[in-house]
Amino acid sequence: MWIGSGAAYFAGDVRDNDLHAHYVLQIAIASGDPLRVTERHGLEHCASGIIIPSGKPHCVRGSSAGETEALLLFLEPATDLGRLVTTHYALDAGQIVDISPTRVEAVRQIYADSGETGEPLLRGLVAALTSSAWRSRSIDRRVACALDYIDHHLCDADSLDHVAERLSVTSRYLRKLFERELGISPQRYRQWCKLRTALTCVLRGDTFTDAAATAGFTDSAHFSRTFRSMFGSSPSAVFDSAASRRSISPVDPGDESALCAFSSTSFLNK
Repeated sequence: MWIGSGAAYFAGDVRDNDLHAHYVLQIAIASGDPLRVTERHGLEHCASGIIIPSGKPHCVRGSSAGETEALLLFLEPATDLGRLVTTHYALDAGQIVDISPTRVEAVRQIYADSGETGEPLLRGLVAALTSSAWRSRSIDRRVACALDYIDHHLCDADSLDHVAERLSVTSRYLRKLFERELGISPQRYRQWCKLRTALTCVLRGDTFTDAAATAGFTDSAHFSRTFRSMFGSSPSAVFDSAASRRSISPVDPGDESALCAFSSTSFLNK
């Protein structure tokens, strides 16, 4: 598992989970048997590679035989890589997309053969998915200001009002602009940022209770409920799954490009 600024990836067992939705767009690549993803009204997708748009209610299943191992990529839509994938696969339409077998195999090979980790590896995987080199894609500067302020003031419930005042626009206008650019409300984005902060703390060795407090959650139960609403499983189940299959690699606490990583030698080595 690795968490960076605006992106993350996880390689491990995919277990059945509850219906959920999250801000990040999700890319799932199975190592063996296909994955099954079910939408809110029962429509099921079965493929070795699947992309789930931001905010799309779904539940993920393993193969018909039970859990399966997979590589999961999570990209915040406002980031360069997130916008690249969103544009290439027309995710603004809000539909789950099956990835072609050729691209699935390309991602598998890069993940198995690359000696890189963290963001360099992530960029290579996205390039294989889109046949495009990584490049900058800008968003409205006012939304960018709001994103930056929220990121640094997670406990400020009136953060959007403060940003709007600094930009000389109304809060209502900025909220509409925010939702048009990102597809979610500022409140929902702040909730995601708090969750991301808590996960980073856990990966660095904090308890769930301490991580929840650092991120501004009321308590660890509040953190767990938020995690389950976004990922369909409890945080303990996800971290137990990762820890049982990966050893934690040493991480420099000051290295913002690689907050935490698990070795991934078993993925695709079947």
